Amino acid sequence: ILMHLQTENFVTRLDNILRNSLEKWYTDRELIFSRIVKLGEEYGELCEHIMTSVGHGRDDKIEKFDHQDLEKEFADVYFVLLLTARAAGVDMKKAIKMKMDTLEKRFTV
Repeated sequence: ILMHLQTENFVTRLDNILRNSLEKWYTDRELIFSRIVKLGEEYGELCEHIMTSVGHGRDDKIEKFDHQDLEKEFADVYFVLLLTARAAGVDMKKAIKMKMDTLEKRFTV
């Protein structure tokens, strides 16, 4: 729970910084669109790092692979996803709880 609160505080701070910089000129619709595009970009980078981590990709990338880079890419996707959810008005705590309830009902014997 503490980690979630720290993450939520960080996302709030990051959201405020971004909204007060270049994003201050975006409409709500443009903000969601820009965050979706960014999420796609970060997901693509994560996929590339995952493939490199298992030995698929260019030799020079495989040789330079650093596990910390993979961790950073996961964090990038996570934070952009949270920012996108916030821009879309989605309460992630509520959404995750609903999904967990659904999964527990589906897979509980």
